[in-house]
Parts: sequence; C-alpha cells; structure tokens
Amino acid sequence: RGINKTGHKFVSRLRLGQNKSAMDFVYRVPLHNPEHEYVDGTLSLEKMDSNGVKVNGINTAINYNRRTDSDWQQKMYVKYVNESITVDNVKDNTYLTLAGIRVKKTKKDDDLYPTKDWRLEAQLQGSVKNVLSSQSLLQAEVTAKKLHTFENKDKLLLQGKAGASFTNDLNGIPVSLRYFAGGQNSVRGFDTDSLGDTSASGAVIGGKHVLTTSVEYERPIKDKWSAAAFIDAGDAFDTKPKLHTGIGAGVRYKSPIGPIRADIASPTDDLKDVHFYFSLGPDL
Repeated sequence: RGINKTGHKFVSRLRLGQNKSAMDFVYRVPLHNPEHEYVDGTLSLEKMDSNGVKVNGINTAINYNRRTDSDWQQKMYVKYVNESITVDNVKDNTYLTLAGIRVKKTKKDDDLYPTKDWRLEAQLQGSVKNVLSSQSLLQAEVTAKKLHTFENKDKLLLQGKAGASFTNDLNGIPVSLRYFAGGQNSVRGFDTDSLGDTSASGAVIGGKHVLTTSVEYERPIKDKWSAAAFIDAGDAFDTKPKLHTGIGAGVRYKSPIGPIRADIASPTDDLKDVHFYFSLGPDL
C-alpha cells in the first residue's frame, strides 16, 4: 500500500502452512533513483513445527537495495534473529545479529517462458559473539540455474546450490539459518526439509552445510503440454555429506500465467516411496 506522495510503501503478508507459518511487515522508502534504489525495514514473526523441531522466532532487518545498470540486484543488510527452539523436549534460545550482502542476477529472453540463459545468486553474512549475538557465525551460499533449449524444442535445466557455515556449534545457529535439503526446490523424492543431521530421537535439526544438484530434461508432447524427467541429489550435513538421490517424471502445461508443473518422484533406494509435487512459475 502507498503511504504518501514521496513513494513510501507498506507491505504485510501472512503465510499459513501445515508445518510453517509466518507474518511479515515491510516498510519501504525510495531513494534518489526510486526504480533502482531503496531502503526497507522488515519484521517477521515465524512459527514452525516440522520433523520433530519446534521454533518460535522473530527477526527484523534494515536493508539497502540497489539494482545496477547491468541488472545485478544488490542488498546490504543488518539483521537480528531470535529463536526459541525445542528439540527432544529440550528448550533453548539463540540470537544473532548479522551483517551481510546478497547479489542476484537473472538473464532470460522471456519473463514467463524463457528458452535460454541463467540465474545466479550469492550471499555472505556473519555475526560476532557478544556483539548482540550468542555465537559467532560466518555463512556463504551460492545458487545457480542454467536453461538451454535445443533446436527440436527439447529443454535442459541444470541447477545447484552450495552453502557453508563456519561456527563452533550447530545448536547455536537459529533454525532459520541452518541448511536443510529435500522437497520441491531441493531433492525431489523426499519430504520438504527432511534431509539433515538428526537428534537422538531422530528429529531433523539441519546442518552447517548443504550441497544439492538437479538435472531435468523436458520434451514437448502436444500443443501446450510437455513431459519431463529428472534426477536430483544432495544433502544437508555437519561434517561429511551423505548423497541422497531422487528420480522422477512429470508433466508441464503452458498456462497464461506461466508453466504449471506436476511431478512424482522417489528415492533411488526405495522406489515405492512416491512423493507428489506441484508448482507454478517460470523456469528462471
């Protein structure tokens, strides 16, 4: 919602889910070049009960956002995260004040139905113990996606993610900053965020690091329909990854608001464990 004639905006969002819910508030102030530069303040309240881990969290941030002439989106921020975490009936509280930078660029030949090009995003953030933080942390992350269309209209989609956290204790990292794998945008064939280190009772508590990759091949069938086959692999881990692999297939439909995808996938070590996925949106 617009607030005044100088372009200030207020945004509120409510996200409800079976395992995760959140309420977000954003106040945005445009700077000298409003289309390319602005500052915003954010406040998020989050609640999670997933895979044996319960979290009540609050985070707030001040962000400086800028888009360059070469279309790189840049963000510098200071963020405070405070979470109450319960695992195996043991409750703990952790809080971090992080400074970070994020850069992102998407290059594509069409907004809804790109046929080629790529997307790249990188982030670096960190905290220092006793500087409004319960623990020191340095975290780096890179995600990439590449799309190629052949002369016969078949498409190849490659994507991957790598992230690393440098800290003494995984339990001192807020759950929202830990890495998890599994699910629609990670390793299909597994439940969302089901891959990671586990507690004594088997609760998935995440990992310091993550490594995932995906290869997907799509072929047109008729009119606006196409078929796809894919293989995903990866893990979230503390010291050494255990490669989890999923394979599957699906259909794609070219709707007026972007491609609609329906997939089924299974882990390669248990093909009877079938998972269904549904998503909407461009490939890049």
